[in-house]
Amino acid sequence: MNSWQSITIEFQLSTEDELIDAAPSESPFVIKNGQHSMPDFLLDRLLVLNAGQVFYFEIDPELGFGKINKDLVIEMSKEKVPDSIRSLTKGDIVEMKDPDKKLRKFRVIKSDENQIVLDGNNPLAGQKLYFEGRVVEKI
Repeated sequence: MNSWQSITIEFQLSTEDELIDAAPSESPFVIKNGQHSMPDFLLDRLLVLNAGQVFYFEIDPELGFGKINKDLVIEMSKEKVPDSIRSLTKGDIVEMKDPDKKLRKFRVIKSDENQIVLDGNNPLAGQKLYFEGRVVEKI
């Protein structure tokens, strides 16, 4: 499998209800040997295909963006947080330390007059992904 130089694909990556990324035929995605531009488990599946072949892969959360880590969903009383956190609204991003003391970006998923809920999981965590497309060229 190491005898290839590049694979050019057109693809769509989506969840059940949202397009995440795409490389249409007008602007295909080129994967070069030695450049890790995609997870190995997907690359291995593409390497067995030839130019012109179509593909469809379902990617379980564990292989995609992981399962939802409940420890990264943090509920806080607005009375006990600094003003900089208290003023955040749903959708805002804040960088802070997670329970393991690692700096991480958290999304505000809920904010009302009493409470703010932050989520440090990737927005795609816990979701099955669908990767489909066509091999345009394999060199």
